[in-house]
Amino acid sequence: MIAGVKRKVALAFVVAVLVTAGAALVALRTPWAGERLCELAQARVRQAAGVELALAECRVDPFRLEVSARDVRLGPGGAPVFTADAVRARLAPVQVLGRRIELAKLTVTRPRVHVKLPPSPPGAPVRPCPPPALQSFEVHELRVDEGALDLTLPGGERVVVGRVDVRSAPVAARRGVAALAPTGARRAGLDVVLSAARVEALGRSVALDEVHVAADLSLDLSRLEVHLATAELPGVSLAAAGTVEELCRPRLDLAASLDGDVPALLALLGKTGLSTEGRVAADLVV
Repeated sequence: MIAGVKRKVALAFVVAVLVTAGAALVALRTPWAGERLCELAQARVRQAAGVELALAECRVDPFRLEVSARDVRLGPGGAPVFTADAVRARLAPVQVLGRRIELAKLTVTRPRVHVKLPPSPPGAPVRPCPPPALQSFEVHELRVDEGALDLTLPGGERVVVGRVDVRSAPVAARRGVAALAPTGARRAGLDVVLSAARVEALGRSVALDEVHVAADLSLDLSRLEVHLATAELPGVSLAAAGTVEELCRPRLDLAASLDGDVPALLALLGKTGLSTEGRVAADLVV
């Protein structure tokens, strides 16, 4: 009899734990839990970086280990440095020990980045490269849809991109003999498309109709393997493939080709007002 009572008590305890856990998971999916998450994220970012973070809506899906936010803004309302219609992040089911956060997937929809980098004051220490933040997290799969960029460099050069689309995923595992070689730094495969872009420097503006880069990037910025990079400018086409070592202090080993109309090439070099015609095709080593 006592054994039967014990079994009933144990069963009741297990049921209570399961019900409590289930209720907690369901509660995490409610708007109330999302609002608390938004408030916590906004406070943590403001405390850590001194930058205002605004989120219109947050949702948590504990079953998918996923967090999503809508109408994201980083920076003051009148001059934000980053906005996005939506951001969705899914945690990897297994987190590697340490401080690094593993995201299985990060999706950003219609982000807008507007940044002006100020010149470093005299005597200021050199900024570390690669940035330490790269060691704090890892994104297995990145997707950026319909982004835009307006970046002003410390020297006054400006890069404006009307649309940015990015796809990134881990590089496929090596097989056969290649799998026996040292793995080295973590790598990601990149597929980046830029369109309606322009670069402003030295009083001139260069338009780029479209740029496409397919490459493998070492996440410590030690190496970029360019499978193919193409750029379409008015009247000029460029293509390149090869490697870039040490992206903080780039060393190029690229084979490139150029094809374009002579007037367009002269205009690209800043030589205007010349009456010329013809076409140029060339192979280059950079």
